Amino acid sequence: MGAVNQYAGFDGKLTTAELTKAYAETQRDLRHQYGNDWYAGHLGIKEGLSIRNVKVFETEDAACEWIDNASGKWDPAVAVKCKNRKGEVIWLVGGLCPS
Repeated sequence: MGAVNQYAGFDGKLTTAELTKAYAETQRDLRHQYGNDWYAGHLGIKEGLSIRNVKVFETEDAACEWIDNASGKWDPAVAVKCKNRKGEVIWLVGGLCPS
């Protein structure tokens, strides 16, 4: 089976506790919409969230590249802060999802 990189953005003003809760709600919605099969290919099936307090990345692309190198197929999703295209700081959550 393969894997795909998936990402979701969240308000950068969220605390880590608020981010964890918002991510759990997003996961629930994804599982409801796309299924909870281990190979469904979305963030809803990733177990856990690893919040990394590294630098704020200047672009979403740079954050995605870092997440890609920090997350394995069966690892928790990874969250980092980055600037979106509007220059606003957001939490970017992502990871390699089994498909």
